[in-house]
Amino acid sequence: MKNCYLITSVIEVDNSYNLKDSQIRSVLSTEERYSDTIKTIDSIVEREPAARIFLLEASKSYFQELASKYPNLEYVYLETINANIANIVRTAKSKSYGETIMILEFLKLYKSAVMEYDNLIKISGRYYIINDYLKDLTTESVDKFIFKTPVYWNKKDLGYLSEYCLPHNMYVDDKLGGYYTVAYSVGKNQLDRYELLIFTCASMTQDYSKYFFVDVEYLIYKILDLLNLKNHVLEVDWIIEGRGGQNGKYFRY
Repeated sequence: MKNCYLITSVIEVDNSYNLKDSQIRSVLSTEERYSDTIKTIDSIVEREPAARIFLLEASKSYFQELASKYPNLEYVYLETINANIANIVRTAKSKSYGETIMILEFLKLYKSAVMEYDNLIKISGRYYIINDYLKDLTTESVDKFIFKTPVYWNKKDLGYLSEYCLPHNMYVDDKLGGYYTVAYSVGKNQLDRYELLIFTCASMTQDYSKYFFVDVEYLIYKILDLLNLKNHVLEVDWIIEGRGGQNGKYFRY
């Protein structure tokens, strides 16, 4: 299969802009975030040395070393493409909103280039897949969204959340389901639906929206369910590792 990768990244963070659920955007320094992004890129190159990699970077600064270090990496510097979007990504209270609008800006310019590949694997900067995910990228995956097996939260366990934070219509069968978005794949035949899905999530997570406090993981799951698109989803056992930018803790999903 012919695959390409999209790494969404903000290496340089300004903690004077708080998040909806935290007074700090990241406990990690720029140097630490840079080092972890290198790990993300290296994990891809190790598996697919010739794969095309798009690094979609929303930092104010331009990291020249990254732009020249990897021959198959295209540094997509959002600040020069759309400075207004880049600034919103860096300052928005909702990280989900920031990520969705930067992906939309990327697709505006690079969708035709992505269509040359069978699968687009999207990975958040500082994370990497550690098991054999390439086995799931087959002729079938061209027609599929690939998400890691979803996480579920029981409604009774989330009863402490007000409807203002978690609208009751987000539940499916009394559970809140979510697809982790740190790593997933979009087959080329689903790219149009993917763009619409991301646009919908961006619209739903804007300031003062009913769904402002709902993260994109849960919105994607809900939208796919509402539109009866679950038959286009392949759920897999990918193991994903990395450090959470907000708290610096090591995660294995």
